Amino acid sequence: QMRGRPAYVAELHSQSNDVLSFIYEVDSTVRSFIDAETGQSRLFKRNGKEGPRQLDDSIEFDYDRKREDGTPEPASVYTKIRKGQSKPNAARPIPGALQDSLSIIYYMRHLALDKTGDAHQILIGSRKATDIATVTVVGFEQLKLSKLGTFDCVKVEPKGDAEAERANLVMAKGNAIFWLEKNTHIPLMAKVDIDITMVGSITMSLVNAEQTRLPEHAVARDE
Repeated sequence: QMRGRPAYVAELHSQSNDVLSFIYEVDSTVRSFIDAETGQSRLFKRNGKEGPRQLDDSIEFDYDRKREDGTPEPASVYTKIRKGQSKPNAARPIPGALQDSLSIIYYMRHLALDKTGDAHQILIGSRKATDIATVTVVGFEQLKLSKLGTFDCVKVEPKGDAEAERANLVMAKGNAIFWLEKNTHIPLMAKVDIDITMVGSITMSLVNAEQTRLPEHAVARDE
């Protein structure tokens, strides 16, 4: 429950292996609290370590906030936690419903992604600004996943504007590609370039899909 409304919680845990940890140790958890009815982000939290940075902060999106005279004024509040003490920044007005850098992956599933070139602009909330991410269909192709089968996919690229790049969002530099199953838009694979010397990019593939409609859309199944 977020401010009396039901919410889904999406969690992404990242941990570097022994080799990468010598260069850039990662052991972090990101959580997005997504409004179950509207799909907009309600709260974005980070904890853990990424390289030299210790992460322990959050951004809350308060869409019900009002001024003293009762005028609606949605706002976001960025909070750092240091040594167990919360240090919230002043509330910053926001234009309306926002996504965060994790919830956008789920929000993409609701978009019309019918032909190459289809593009949608999505407002992204960060700690300093409201940014615009453009999700563009860059093509269609088949993708084979071990144990799950082969699927027809729509290939999309979320790309942030200059403000998003400065905010260091996941999709900010135009260096993330997602393969979504064509019918359900379930994410099957993602390739993300990361700004770490000698590493280049990481690839994430779906390995399990219980209680979904995905199996019925396989164009070929592994024996």
